[in-house]
Amino acid sequence: MNDNELIFGLMSEFGRHDYSFEELKKLTTPFDVSETSLRTNLSRMIHKDTIQSRKHGKAAYYGLSKKVAASVPI
Repeated sequence: MNDNELIFGLMSEFGRHDYSFEELKKLTTPFDVSETSLRTNLSRMIHKDTIQSRKHGKAAYYGLSKKVAASVPI
């Protein structure tokens, strides 16, 4: 399993609309995903329209894109 698959799996498994970067960092740390790798993979996933991001003040939040969320079973 690569980092993209791990991040996607975690985000889709818990069924939440969005996650802060800090939450994703805590979720991926046990799997030895570095902060740099997390940032890189989130950026790539946004570019591929797998996830979307939004800012609230200085905090960034990430969630499945509408296209992907519609295809993920609940």
